[in-house]
Amino acid sequence: MLRPSFSLSRLLGLSALWFGLLVGCGGGGGPKPPPSSQPPAVKLTFLATSLSATAGEALSPEIEVAIQDELGRTVASASNEVSLQLGPGPVSALEGTLTVQAVQGVARFPGVVLRQAGVGYTLKATSSGLADAISPTFEVAPAPPRVLVLALPTSATAGSVMNAGVTIRDSLGNVATHYRGTVHFTSMDPQATLPADYTFTPADEGRHSFDVVLRTAASSQQITVADTAVASLSATLSLQIAAAPPAQARFSTQPTNGRVRTALPSVRVELVDAFGNRAPVSSPPVAILLKGGNPASVLSGAVSVSPVDGIATFSELSLDQEGSGFQLTATAGALAPADSAGFNVIDDIPPAVVALTSTGQDAHSISLAWTDVGDDGSLGTAARYELRYSTRPITGQADFDAATVAATGTPNAPGSVESFTVTGLEIATSYFFALRVWDQAGNVSGLQALPFSTYNPCAGVSCEVPQPTCAADGVTRVTFTSACVLVDELPSCRDTESRSTCPGTDGVCFAATCGTASPPEPGELLVTELMHNPSSNTTPYVELHNPTQKLLNLTGVQLENEQGVDFHSFPVTSPYPGGAVLIPPGGWFVIAQVGEFDANGGVPVDYALGSNFELNPAGHLRLRAPSGALIEDFTWSSSFPQTLGRSMNLSATVADTQANKHSWYWCDSSDNVRLLGGDSGTPGQPNETCGLNAASTLQFCNIQYPPTRATWGAWRRISSTPSPSPPPEATSGLVRERWAQASWIPPRWTTWAGARRWLPRETPLPWRVPPAAWSARRPSSPRLERWRAEWMSCMAMASTRTGTRMTS
Repeated sequence: MLRPSFSLSRLLGLSALWFGLLVGCGGGGGPKPPPSSQPPAVKLTFLATSLSATAGEALSPEIEVAIQDELGRTVASASNEVSLQLGPGPVSALEGTLTVQAVQGVARFPGVVLRQAGVGYTLKATSSGLADAISPTFEVAPAPPRVLVLALPTSATAGSVMNAGVTIRDSLGNVATHYRGTVHFTSMDPQATLPADYTFTPADEGRHSFDVVLRTAASSQQITVADTAVASLSATLSLQIAAAPPAQARFSTQPTNGRVRTALPSVRVELVDAFGNRAPVSSPPVAILLKGGNPASVLSGAVSVSPVDGIATFSELSLDQEGSGFQLTATAGALAPADSAGFNVIDDIPPAVVALTSTGQDAHSISLAWTDVGDDGSLGTAARYELRYSTRPITGQADFDAATVAATGTPNAPGSVESFTVTGLEIATSYFFALRVWDQAGNVSGLQALPFSTYNPCAGVSCEVPQPTCAADGVTRVTFTSACVLVDELPSCRDTESRSTCPGTDGVCFAATCGTASPPEPGELLVTELMHNPSSNTTPYVELHNPTQKLLNLTGVQLENEQGVDFHSFPVTSPYPGGAVLIPPGGWFVIAQVGEFDANGGVPVDYALGSNFELNPAGHLRLRAPSGALIEDFTWSSSFPQTLGRSMNLSATVADTQANKHSWYWCDSSDNVRLLGGDSGTPGQPNETCGLNAASTLQFCNIQYPPTRATWGAWRRISSTPSPSPPPEATSGLVRERWAQASWIPPRWTTWAGARRWLPRETPLPWRVPPAAWSARRPSSPRLERWRAEWMSCMAMASTRTGTRMTS
């Protein structure tokens, strides 16, 4: 029963208040709309009589499906949900918005795409309770040609005819049946027979076959076919061409002049096919015969050798008589024989080969030493010597003749040690040195070239490799290698970078590491600073804060700014294709009108929007995720700070809460945070505290989800008990507002003990209210549960952000 102090007038006042709330919330009945006289909807109908499409592009015209009655009239009042799918015809993936709500009886499906070309496509529209509709049959044409595909066997025999298939496809893999270009064939094989240039016809439908013949054996022989007008339409394939069966013998290493009774240098005979390719066979055996020269000379050594991989090597051939104009004839079964080049045999012995050694080197010179040899081998004194060098290997007489002469002279007696220093060499360079000796008869010593190098200043230099970093696009990780190189003959470290795209749909690069970053969700971005009244030297800007421990990707986020009566939408995009715009955990992101630091008053801007972006003394900002979800909805008015040349910043003590909705948590930036242009602000940095102390977890929840804006007077008007006095510091203005907001406990519980079950145990008792007063205001169960759910949700969020476990 009611306490005596609870008057009937107060009861009537509260009843009136409840009635007003019910009316404001839309309770009660109202006039009913008149019933429709149109027959009910019974079927779906496609409005377009014909459709067309190109693979990968939206169908044209835009798909419209009408909801009609049995007489074929569109039911304008129908708002059924209509779905779109493929009807009878080719099987493909239908993309785009495939389920929509009808508006005035018509369901519109923008941007419906098919990627697979074909004919005979139909669409089927369905809706619960309505007859399905099938669209007119339509064709999906291939997209423009993008890829030329060449098909060849992986291997073939020299001289055989191969079939080369050429197919033109679009970027989606469809055969470009409408292709009418001209293709041209090329090959690395100088003996190849290739097709003439060919222009595709309608009958080809994007495919054509050609005959190709390659005749030069190789492990990787290339064929290229390319469009004569579009360079990007080309393809190259490598295939293995094997030699055909052997047809003839051929000297691959000719016999050279020799000395009597001394083994001639190795002679090699190879078995080749009709196109000159060596056949890798092991039969038939190859025999060597002597002809020409001195008829009395006898050829000794192994004169019949079985080929290995198609090559027969004769390494011990010798003649017992001198002569000139000798030749060797190679025969191999039924194969065509071959004659060698002519050679001579003389009766003398040349000087021995000289062995060079290096006795020292610096950056530009190398010192050499050698022991003199004789006229015939190691006997007698030779006539002359030549020392030559080259940066290329010296493997034969031609290389020696092309090399640079370093020294010439007359040798000393055999066994004498000689030396020479070659100067004027390049720094850190390898050289090949050879010394040859001649006797009186003109015989020359053998050739032995040895490599020696000048001093390398990079030897022993250790280069520090730069640490990995992230590229400006936000999705590429950059790593480095470093090597010593010479710059003006001095060692210098040169860095080489390597780039790799971070994997995954949400893959990004942050702090030199690949990871993931998802778009922000509601509540994960907060407006914490606004330069809405700058001087002429400073750009307007808005600072966003990420209060979470997550790396967020702002790409695709829409900033909606109220300017006049309209909202202007500004999308956040990366200047790099496929790039990401990131805001780190607990970090800030500054969006401004002018981005150049030297021209915007010294504001570090993360994203510039241009002259269309303006901020007024009172305004409204909204942030939307790429999905369209509302992330942040911030409104400021003339009650917020308005000082010229000073940004208004949200107190750092509540920067991670939803307190930015209340003007009393904002203040002008002070002189302690001057920007280069003279204005004050903290863009991209922690805000000033505005003179407020950090709040406890309970205050955090009351700040973030204040149950009321009740003032002290409002509490007195609805309380039946004498109101306690506010604390001494709650005198006026901001302090009094915060006291009222952080201390007021809604009169919703039956007793203080009941309230204790819903509040954290450490919650202080703001005032002592007699239990009977709580009993007099017993709330309804739904209101209590709703307030309790809001409170516990806030406490869970506070526990997550502060790391403190809350109890209930």
